[in-house]
Amino acid sequence: MASIPTSEKFQIIKEMSQKEGNKIKISTLCEMAEVSRSGYYHYLSAESQRAQREGQDRLDFAKILEAYCAQGL
Repeated sequence: MASIPTSEKFQIIKEMSQKEGNKIKISTLCEMAEVSRSGYYHYLSAESQRAQREGQDRLDFAKILEAYCAQGL
């Protein structure tokens, strides 16, 4: 069976913890997902950096696509 990437586990924990009526502690969710609590909090703190990188990647891709299309390929 394929394992779930850690980043996906962190995303699931985030979604679960934000659900209305959730009573499960972050530490319990991390334990269930077999990830460290400190890793989860690091993931949260780096969220804006990931979003910024993704935005820059999109801009870069658009420039590459524009250059590719300009060559008539």
